[in-house]
Amino acid sequence: MIDPGYKRLSIVRQCELVSISRASFYRRPASESEENLKLMRLIDEAFLETPWYGARQMARHLRRLGWCIGRKRVRRLMQKIGLAPIYQAPKTSVRRQDARRGLCYRTASGETGGVIEPRIHLSQAANLSRKADPPLSRAVQTLCTDVR
Repeated sequence: MIDPGYKRLSIVRQCELVSISRASFYRRPASESEENLKLMRLIDEAFLETPWYGARQMARHLRRLGWCIGRKRVRRLMQKIGLAPIYQAPKTSVRRQDARRGLCYRTASGETGGVIEPRIHLSQAANLSRKADPPLSRAVQTLCTDVR
């Protein structure tokens, strides 16, 4: 991508064309330490046995094995390996069957009773009718009522 031996364009101009800084061109990424590699191996082995473990439970598991390690380090190493726990996600976008019609209520015996239809209070109905009016007609209404 960037050729330091190319004589027609300097490295500065090549970095500008590719939209990276010169510092990131010269920087070599640091490799993981031996301790981190060993921890990643342990995390991977434990994750095969317990795929529902997140960073907190994995940190507790490693502490039980004798490692002094924090949750944030475990989280970083799990992300680096590409591990994510298996869990049931909340179904926030799924509507209940009775949500469209109104609220259901339960009787004392546990059976589902009728459906309570949503009602609009009179003050809310007045607010809704005002919001439906265009701003010009609202201004004319106030002028007509103030003239008396």
